[in-house]
Order: sequence, then C-alpha cells, then structure tokens
Amino acid sequence: MNPFIRLCKDVALHGSTSITYQQRGNLLLESEFFKKSPVESGTSMLDANINIISLNNKLLSDIPSSIQTLECTICNTKTVFHDATIILNELFNSSGHLEDINKYLNKYITEKKEKWCPNCKKISRNSIRVLQEHILLETDVFKYNTINENKILVNDITSKLFIGKERFSLQSIISYIGDSDVKNMGHYVTHCKRVKVIGKYIITW
Repeated sequence: MNPFIRLCKDVALHGSTSITYQQRGNLLLESEFFKKSPVESGTSMLDANINIISLNNKLLSDIPSSIQTLECTICNTKTVFHDATIILNELFNSSGHLEDINKYLNKYITEKKEKWCPNCKKISRNSIRVLQEHILLETDVFKYNTINENKILVNDITSKLFIGKERFSLQSIISYIGDSDVKNMGHYVTHCKRVKVIGKYIITW
C-alpha cells in the first residue's frame, strides 16, 4: 500500500498518535520538498510551506486519480499520463455556489477534445481518461471565499459520487484558510471522516 494512503487509513481508524506524527514527518522529508532545521538537542523544525496539490502529486504519483491516454488518429502515437489530481475549476458558479460534482466529473472523463500531436504536427489526438480506485479533486474558490460571501459548508458537498458503473464515497475535504493574494499567508485544514471498527462492522461519522 502507498505509504501516504496507509498513514491516512491509520489516522482514520485510530486517530493521531505520536507514531503517526513521526510517520508524517518522515513522509514530508522523503518527498524532498522540505528541509529540517535543528532547534535544540533532539528537536528539529520542518518548514512545511508548500502548495498542497504539489505535495499530493508527489506522494500519490504511483497511485493516480486518473490515467489519461492521448492517441493520435493519424500517426497512432500514444502518450499516457498519470494524473494524481483531477482539477475541476467549473465546480463553482459565478455566484460561488457549488455545482453538481457528479455532472462535472462525468464530463471530465467523457469529454473528447482534440489535441495537438507533436509527432505528426497536427491537431489529431483524442483524449481518454479512466478513473482509478481513489480520486483527489481540486478546485479553486479563493475569489468566493471572503467575509462578505457565502461559505461552502461540508454539508453542501455530496458524500457519494456515481461515475458510470463506479461509486465513490467522500472521505475527506482539504480547505484553505487565509488570503490567497498574500504570499506565505495561510493554512491548510483537513476534515476527515472517522472510522471505527466494532466486530465485523465499520462505523463512520
């Protein structure tokens, strides 16, 4: 199992412990995005200033959200991309209200767009996207996230996604608190669905 997914599963099942905090620190160091600075004997500080999507793309590179195949209809050149993150910037309308996630995710995998082929130098490549076992969706709502605008509530986000014959369940939401226009000012917060195993039953809340 991917180490990051294993850590998320452990936190969902057992909550945060000193071990999971240490595992998280090790994952951040192994991502090579961060540097460790000694504070005092036996204690180090980790500068965790990074865009969360860049970090997820690194940690989930081996288990992407979707696999995109571009195939040229003229020269048959095929290129495969592993997309760790699915970007859906259309999820929020001009009023800042949340649109139907199912609708736009279905559009993401079914929409056919011709793209330029670097081999035959023509716009002749078709795109095919296939969702994988988990999906990480990203959308920017900074311009709507102000004091004077309506906030997006957790209850506004659907807990079930039906994409073709596949069904996905919402497990967590990552939100950003801060000013997107001010450099280095902000904080990411994750809201996770908790899981408790009682006998053979799995209870979530």
